[in-house]
Amino acid sequence: MKISVEKKNSTVNNVKTSCSQLVQFKKGLLISLAAMTLSACHNSGMQLQFNGSPNDSSIVNGVEVQQDSPEALATVALYFPRSANGNAISSFCTGVLISEDLVLTAGHCFADFAKEIKVSPKILQENVLIGFGLKDAKDSSDPEVVFRHVANFQVNPNYVVGSIAHATTEAMYDMTLVRLDQSAPGSAKPVQLITDASILKAGLKLTLAGFGLLSAQPMVETTKMMKVNVQVDNPSITKTQFTFKVVKGKSSCSGDSGGPAYVKLSNGDLGVIGVTSWGDKTCKHIGAYTSVPALADWIQSTSQSL
Repeated sequence: MKISVEKKNSTVNNVKTSCSQLVQFKKGLLISLAAMTLSACHNSGMQLQFNGSPNDSSIVNGVEVQQDSPEALATVALYFPRSANGNAISSFCTGVLISEDLVLTAGHCFADFAKEIKVSPKILQENVLIGFGLKDAKDSSDPEVVFRHVANFQVNPNYVVGSIAHATTEAMYDMTLVRLDQSAPGSAKPVQLITDASILKAGLKLTLAGFGLLSAQPMVETTKMMKVNVQVDNPSITKTQFTFKVVKGKSSCSGDSGGPAYVKLSNGDLGVIGVTSWGDKTCKHIGAYTSVPALADWIQSTSQSL
């Protein structure tokens, strides 16, 4: 853990202040969003929320990811400290490993989060941990999870904080690329980027994975990585995002932000085609993902300069 009591008082105070706000982030109080009408859902007054701010469930009606599952090898959790000293941590987003030291996640997991908890990008970079393992860890010394620090990160320059207010009508560039301070553990396996946009069609089968709450009423936190299978509904709700329609209650939801939408390749491996972005407040109607094919050029160029 990079936070310590030896740091300057201003830094420690910033982190202490952010701890209570992190709890709010996990409980769904981070981002206040205006009510919006989603004609695609035929549901007026539906409120949108980022899936990094749990108001309801996380992966809904899914199953636990098993150790030998391919999803377990590439899906990671993003953590932030709960105090200015000590090892207590809390997960706030999900990500996906795309090379030995690169993780793809959502833009709002860094940009909106830093603004809300009132820390600089530098402090955020110094204190975010990337966790490899099935467990949703509560302590940075947990032997079941291997942690890496963030060496650098880049939010897509076209991403605008709060742009969810226009998510159904304007393109959102909700994506961040993270460079780890060292290679991922040997047990991890990066997944291939899907760059062919023609694959994104209605009915395409996806596997969603992430960490977060299992239920809001009553509120139940997950202890492990979860996954669920869904199908693409609208392959281009905007030029940068696609959606799936929730069927039989199966969905990603709050706490899964930045997590992957996987497709199975012909050789049986997984490829990542989307990154969890937003959904309706109840997680019962719609979920939206930032398209990897749409931002593939940015991912590739940034990976070379980051």
